[in-house]
Formats: sequence, structure tokens, C-alpha cells
Amino acid sequence: MVTATTVALLSLALGSQAHTTAWTKGMYCRWGWSHEPVVASRVAAIPVWNETYDGWWMNGRCKDYPPPPGDFLEVPANGQFTAELAENSAFTWVSFEGRLRTAWGDGKHHPDNYSVDNLGGARPSSIGCIGSPNLHCKRERDAAGTVFAIAYKNDISNISMEELVVFTVAPHSPYRLLTTYEVPDLPSCPEGGCICVWGWVPNHCGQANVYFHPHRCIVTGARPEARRPVPARPPVWCEGESDKCLRGPKQLVIAHQFEGNNVQISGRQADGLWKSPGYNMKMGFHPGAQHDIFDDPYEFTDLPAPSTPDDLVLAGDEPQAVFEPHVHNELR
Repeated sequence: MVTATTVALLSLALGSQAHTTAWTKGMYCRWGWSHEPVVASRVAAIPVWNETYDGWWMNGRCKDYPPPPGDFLEVPANGQFTAELAENSAFTWVSFEGRLRTAWGDGKHHPDNYSVDNLGGARPSSIGCIGSPNLHCKRERDAAGTVFAIAYKNDISNISMEELVVFTVAPHSPYRLLTTYEVPDLPSCPEGGCICVWGWVPNHCGQANVYFHPHRCIVTGARPEARRPVPARPPVWCEGESDKCLRGPKQLVIAHQFEGNNVQISGRQADGLWKSPGYNMKMGFHPGAQHDIFDDPYEFTDLPAPSTPDDLVLAGDEPQAVFEPHVHNELR
């Protein structure tokens, strides 16, 4: 039986290191680094930072732990789908038949307009942000945005960044548990499905983490004449200068890694903090379904300049604090 004591013990075990990921039927690492059910796992929510390619690509070891046969994230063409954004499987549909779920990803109860100005008795983080769940924001409007990308291949070991195209952006997320993603006119997947990836680059309130988590997915309700997205390009920093944004299909953001970064930036953004390349208009990502992914707008024109470190880095500017990895064996 699930009791209040169960919730309290889980919350205590999670501590302050909990992060967030999208929990869907098609996710890899549903039960952490295990092929057998585990009732409380946060492995899928571990971010990547300063990793080699093998460490960040498809969230490292998670690529070896696919969902059960026949389980997919269903992506309805020209529709929408919902994912549960939470810090641990215990607080999602995955475990306890969903009985520990609340409106929030930490299994707790918070005010509807939860913020540092309305914590409802919860404690803020050590740097003055929402402490639980770890949303890397002070209020909903500060949340950086999360995305899903899709590759029209069913072999997770045979995909390139160009083939992973961001097709939907949920603005001001993660925030609540249930998050809706709008879908453009995607075609059907090949036999065996597609590979989708959930992405998030937080906007401060903690270390500069990157999230890159795989899901096995299928597109439902597709039109027979629907076209596949064209190859994606790395997004470009364009805050306050929309004419410099990359148009058309965009790749997921890879930054702050030891190798394989497709975005490299430094210096300050408009609010005075170090630049944070999130899934929002600072990087040219419009909210909602990405309808411009089916054609190459640069077939006959020049590409915008790529994002590179500024020539002049402000004194004392550090793009991220020192990251201390999770202890991965606590709750699998």
C-alpha cells in the first residue's frame, strides 16, 4: 500500500539533486539501468555535462535499455500529445499505478501559480529559485522550454544529429507534471518506428545542464502525402535579432560537453546573465509545432553565422558552475 510515509521516504532519498525528464511509454531507461521493473528510478533524469560523445549521445548508457517490445510514444500528426515531466519514475504513471502522481513532478502539492513569490511553504533553493521540483526557474515564465526531436530511423545506433529534427517546442516548461506538445504534419514512421529525443537546456538557477533523452516513437494519423523533414542544422544564437535566427529545421542543442558541441557561446545575454542556449527565441525556436521543417530555406541563400564564443568575454564570466555528477546507484 502506498502511504504518506512512502512519499516522505522517497522525497528524502531524492534529496536536492533531483532533476527532470519526460516519462513516456516509449522512453529508454524507464527502469533506470535495468531491464526489469524498478519502482523508483531517476536515472533517466540525469543530465549530461562535460561528457564525451558516447556519454551524452542518447543519454549515455540509457541507449542500451530500450522500452519493452511494442511500447511507443505515440505522436499524432497535426495533433498533440502529453508527457509527464518528473524527477523520478515513482511520481509518474510508471510506478505504483500512478498513485503518487500530483500536479507536479516531485509528487508534492504546490500552489497553482507556484513561484519563489508563492512557495506555499516549500523552501527555495540555495540560490533563490524554486527548490522542488528542480525546474531551474523562479516562476513559470522563466522556464526555458523543452522539445522533442524525431529521426526517421528505428536503429538508435545509426542516427546522426542532422537526422534528429526538433518538431515541437513546449514553451515555459518544465513546470507542471503534464506538458503538452503540438505536432506538425509529420509522415508515418518506417516499420519498427522512429527514434524521438526529449531535450531541455535550463536557463540558469543551477548548473548549465543539458538533457538529451531517447524515446521510441511512432507517428499516428499521418497523411499519405506528408513529407519527411529535411536535414537539420545547428541552431544559432539570435536574442533580440530575429533576422539572425536560423530558419527551417533545427538540431537539438549540444553545449557544455567535452566534445561534440554544436553550439558554443560565451558572454552575457540581455538579462545580464551568461548566455543560456535554450529552446526559445534566443535560439530561434518558436513555441508549438515546428511547421518549417519540411523545406530548406537556404537552398539558394546564405546561412546565418554560426554561434561561436564572443571575441570579448566579460571579466569573471563563467558559463557554468562546477558540476558534481549524481551518485548513480542510489535509486537506480
